[in-house]
Amino acid sequence: MGKSKKITLFLLCLAHGSNDICWMMIPLLLPLIREELHLTYTQSGLLLTCFSVAFSIFSIMSGHLGDIYKANKVLSFGFFLTAGIFPLLLFAHSYFQIILVLMLAAIGISIFHPVGTALVSRSWQRGISFGFFEATGCGGILIMTLLFSSLVTFLGWRLTSLVLALPSLPIGLAFLTSHKNLGYVDPAITQPKIKSIELKSLSLFYLARITQMFGGAAIMSFMPLFAVDVGGLPPEKASFFPVFTWIGAIPGMLITGILSDYYSPLKIIFILILINIPLVFAITLPFPLLIIFIFLVILGFCGSGTWPPQGVWLSQVTSEKTRGKTFGALISSVNLTQAFSPLLFGFLADKWGLIATFRWATLPIIIAALFLGKLIRETDL
Repeated sequence: MGKSKKITLFLLCLAHGSNDICWMMIPLLLPLIREELHLTYTQSGLLLTCFSVAFSIFSIMSGHLGDIYKANKVLSFGFFLTAGIFPLLLFAHSYFQIILVLMLAAIGISIFHPVGTALVSRSWQRGISFGFFEATGCGGILIMTLLFSSLVTFLGWRLTSLVLALPSLPIGLAFLTSHKNLGYVDPAITQPKIKSIELKSLSLFYLARITQMFGGAAIMSFMPLFAVDVGGLPPEKASFFPVFTWIGAIPGMLITGILSDYYSPLKIIFILILINIPLVFAITLPFPLLIIFIFLVILGFCGSGTWPPQGVWLSQVTSEKTRGKTFGALISSVNLTQAFSPLLFGFLADKWGLIATFRWATLPIIIAALFLGKLIRETDL
């Protein structure tokens, strides 16, 4: 790998970690916002839904912009916007003011994944590259969750969000001043061999990922509240439970990335989804905390481990020229659909309780497994 490609990959990985910190700290802020404003589960779910809707709408737009304009300029705009919006939380004190600020922040956060993943796909087609790229995002989240409790204790949730968003500023500057050809690859040299696939099959893959994430997103979004209301932890310690899922996520992404170079990416995703189903049930049972933590590590391994195989498979079956739009469309459709899962999840939790709702959240994951099984039989990929 040339020096310029190493610098590009390093910058993309650093940016991934920073961007995912800004993205995934929102569920960690939720118990504190809920405590301050005395929100119901439904109101808490609506807050996450509004954030996710804004994120979803702009993901597909961002991916398309990354295909037709210089990717580094598009990425720098996203990070500058993220760094500029989070300070507004210092002045947001009502429920609707907080929702508005988070929706604006979602616009900046939404830009990185479709554009950044497309750059990785164009320059590095190996599964281990996707695994390393995805693992750095989880690494950033893990560091954030480990520091979150201490930061919130000393700074409060508003200043904590500002501190965690600050790295977006130098990263945006790094993309802005990077070489004008960042991410450009000569198609004659790097264009991978594309396997023929029908639009129906691609749509079936989208449906499988949408339904899987519909259930998975609700579970992960409410994990901090689960730690408080079921696990008995104080709100400022609510990040303790999600830490274990991110501990499992990092090796999960690296290992499945490597495996994707040798085995069918679709079959890897299918197996991981099947393992996830009983794990969700398991964490709601009255096991000792140590056993629950082990289940959470495996849950993180299997859930996050689906991302590198997804990147490899999409690189194999889609055109490089529209790669940003392809990743953006998937990210947008997944997030737009799952944007409503926290709202539905919160509503059901108000009616049935968190434990019962966690168990019902496995239903869309089961449906995802059925969709993916059908796709594997039809395509043999």
